[in-house]
Amino acid sequence: MAGLYKTGHKAFTAWDYKKEVEELNRMSEQGWQLIKGKLFSQKYKKNENVVYKYQLDYQPKVEDLGRYIETFREQGWEYVNSTLNGWHYFRKLYDASLPAEEYEIYSDETSLKEMNNRWIRLGTAFSVILGLDALLMGSLLFNHFSIPRVILVVAIFIEFIWLLTGTLRMKKEKSSKKTFNAKYFLAFLFGSFLVYFLMSSARVDFEASTKAEYYGTVTKQQPVNWDEEEVSYPDFYSLEIDGKIAAPLTFELKNTKTGDVVFEDTLAPDADKSVSYRKHNFFLKTGTYSISFTNYEGGMMDLKFDWD
Repeated sequence: MAGLYKTGHKAFTAWDYKKEVEELNRMSEQGWQLIKGKLFSQKYKKNENVVYKYQLDYQPKVEDLGRYIETFREQGWEYVNSTLNGWHYFRKLYDASLPAEEYEIYSDETSLKEMNNRWIRLGTAFSVILGLDALLMGSLLFNHFSIPRVILVVAIFIEFIWLLTGTLRMKKEKSSKKTFNAKYFLAFLFGSFLVYFLMSSARVDFEASTKAEYYGTVTKQQPVNWDEEEVSYPDFYSLEIDGKIAAPLTFELKNTKTGDVVFEDTLAPDADKSVSYRKHNFFLKTGTYSISFTNYEGGMMDLKFDWD
């Protein structure tokens, strides 16, 4: 029984569906007959006594599947199965004495264009969504640059180009000269997203507040360290500070192990003691970092730090 069934793991794009038909026909000639087509795999059963010619039809919404299958059966096509995304597999026993047109599922140009247009509309819609998503994510990089975001933007942009190119190819009714196994592209895409999520989860994402009715004088010689955060890999970060202080306050971000100061700045309160500070895209090496208060005359303090 082990040699009676076989599973293929080839994936095909919608615009190269004819390549999938060629693959199914080739497998049938070798004695492997399709029993179930899936999105990313095919299941075959060994039968060297017959040879089939296969065809695919794209119909995402079939109101009456029974009538739909019967229509093809009347034309000599045997129904195999359907996929979740709307592709339907049919086959017909091969007879070498019959003309090639007998094994075309569409007998006229209009029917073929209608099937192509159904997928083109879907592909175009997803291309627009991906294009807008790539533009939005790309614009965020200007203020919040980071390696994980770059990886995500590049992956979305490549997916957009890939899908748009395929949709345009289908509009021109052209297929690629070489069979493109889409599983490698999908592996790249999912791999990129996985790297993005893993790196994002490892990034410093620190939010804390400090509040006191009276905070004593802080000098340069005796700074007050506020928290410590571990940076696990080199990347670009942003710091936002909001709140109120009674007097100007100098702070610095430094590496607690080496003592190196990444940057130093001053918070100067306005008339109602409010402060708002933003610093984006500063680079941190691997290490432990903390924020230190210095040069503060003392008084009320109510600050919120958001470090990402």
